[in-house]
Amino acid sequence: MASIQTLPNLYEAEILNGIYNYVPIIVIRITKDGNILEVQGTNRYLQAYGFELQNQNFYKLFVNMCDDLYPVFEFNRHTKFKSKFENKNQIFHWDNFAFPISDTENGEKQAIIISIDITDDVRSREDLNEKNNELKAIFDAIPDLYFRLDTKGLILDYKSAISSNMYVPSEAFLNSKIETFLPANLNKKITKCISEVNSKKKLVTMEYQLELSNVIRYFEARFFPLPNDQITLIIREITDKVEIQDKILENEKMLLETQKIAKVYSYFWDLQNDVFTFTDEFYTIAEINEDEIINQRETLINLVHPEDRNRVKEEIKIALEKSVSIKLEFRFLMKDKRIKYIQSEGKIKRNSKGEPIQMLGLNQDITLRKQNELELITQKSELQRLLNNIEGIVASQTNELRLEKEKAEKANQAKSYFLANVSHELKTPIHAIMSFAELGKERLNKNETNKIREYFEFILESVERLYKLMTNILDLSKLESGNETFQFTNSSLCSVCKEVVGEMKAIFDQKGIILDFKVPNFSTELYFDKIKIAQVIRNILANSIRFSESNSRIELEFVKGNFHRSNMDAFDGIGFIVRDFGEGILQDEAELIFEMFRQGRKVKLGTGGTGLGLSISREIVNNHKGIIFAKNHIQGGAEFYIILPIEPKSISDSKLEPTYENILND
Repeated sequence: MASIQTLPNLYEAEILNGIYNYVPIIVIRITKDGNILEVQGTNRYLQAYGFELQNQNFYKLFVNMCDDLYPVFEFNRHTKFKSKFENKNQIFHWDNFAFPISDTENGEKQAIIISIDITDDVRSREDLNEKNNELKAIFDAIPDLYFRLDTKGLILDYKSAISSNMYVPSEAFLNSKIETFLPANLNKKITKCISEVNSKKKLVTMEYQLELSNVIRYFEARFFPLPNDQITLIIREITDKVEIQDKILENEKMLLETQKIAKVYSYFWDLQNDVFTFTDEFYTIAEINEDEIINQRETLINLVHPEDRNRVKEEIKIALEKSVSIKLEFRFLMKDKRIKYIQSEGKIKRNSKGEPIQMLGLNQDITLRKQNELELITQKSELQRLLNNIEGIVASQTNELRLEKEKAEKANQAKSYFLANVSHELKTPIHAIMSFAELGKERLNKNETNKIREYFEFILESVERLYKLMTNILDLSKLESGNETFQFTNSSLCSVCKEVVGEMKAIFDQKGIILDFKVPNFSTELYFDKIKIAQVIRNILANSIRFSESNSRIELEFVKGNFHRSNMDAFDGIGFIVRDFGEGILQDEAELIFEMFRQGRKVKLGTGGTGLGLSISREIVNNHKGIIFAKNHIQGGAEFYIILPIEPKSISDSKLEPTYENILND
């Protein structure tokens, strides 16, 4: 204050103005009774009180300061005290300095109170204490050993949350050097670390091991330099970490050995930096040294067989664009032109935007497996060839036996079927003859001439039917046994058809059926038995008439061309087609209707027929080395094909089974 008094009044005013404007201070002059006479100070701190101090009673406003001002008025001496008050939910802290003054006019005692705002300092200290407490709680929870050392390694302080971690009794630490508590082999390491921290002022780390309770335990020591030329040493047990690392190393070693045995190598492709990483087996499989690789991408591309490169690039490109995995197979081309087969499987890792950033996977050398597969294929092919030969012989013999068995079964079945049907066919007309003869005999005495004539007509009709049946059976028997004689001559097939149609005109007229006879524009001269073929034509036309509605039509059309039998034996032939417009043939009965006494399921009762006409026709055509079959046409009815060879002598003598699938129209 003495120095300030020597300053000119102008400077004093400037200093006071600066204090009031910039220093967090308030100056209050009060009387002994507490009346506030004058207030000076920084405006923002005056406003912080939220009320006017001028002309108010200090003791009423600040009750807790009454006792603090007692020495000023009672003992006429200065005092120092702290205070705080709350206003607008905020707590303000002050350092207060009070000293007495005397009013020169009446000698009344007064006091000057200078209050300095220390709210920010108090809050900072509180925050610091809170942080320190938090750090202390964390520090206490850490199981590490903590030491504070001087630059020579002398222990100034220590902490251990777990006393069992202490290598020696804790009371022996203070004022002793850290290296004195450790085995001799660690002293040099500790001294070196302390020296390095002192010189470089940076973190230094060391690892060591100790035998505690006959168990080797591993530790990590970290030396931190402190600003006050001291050192913090934190020791952490890393036994579990070391054991895990040892296991990882052991597993990695086993993995590498396994990969070596399996001829597999792992790869990692950093797509962002285009860097490849491989396990050691890659260099063994690729037969190159690591120092030979100058450009990774170029080396890998050159390894892949030229014929596989574009395909591999394309598959990788597609996988990177769309997939999360990739699986492919390619070849390595060795320097000596040998080929190695590689099977590759990998996974693609993407970032949050879906962009590929990594690819990792396994590649395996499957050359030996490929060679075994090729050898196996060769052996399998040779074995298959031998088996085919054996199977061919066995199949041929089996087929012959099967055919013979089928023939025997069919013959036996046909015999049974024939006997059953022929018995029925014979019994029906014989029964009719006997019945009507008995009726005629009874009516002789009654002179019923008309009735007797009607009975004789029924008897005659039954006899004709019986005769026709017996004739057909005898004809079929001779045809099948080969005892039938044929009279082959050169004749016109068209002319024979016309003759038969003329004979059957009355039958057509009786049912009102029109025959559309399509005259061919080519010669139908053939070498055949006219009588037998006429019988075939008659049977086919009669069959079509039977299954045609009244007042309908039937077409007869001639064909010429190259045809195939069931044994794929082709021949040139001429024939005709009889086409009706009835209900047609069921698909599974196209062959059945050519068997003896077999008629289709669509045959209605009372339509007549013995069921032998088509069987006889087939035998006649077969004896001519021709083909006969039936099928449905697109308009809904049935059509029968009869084809005769132009040169029968060039045809095999073997019996040919007819089928409607064998025709190829010209």
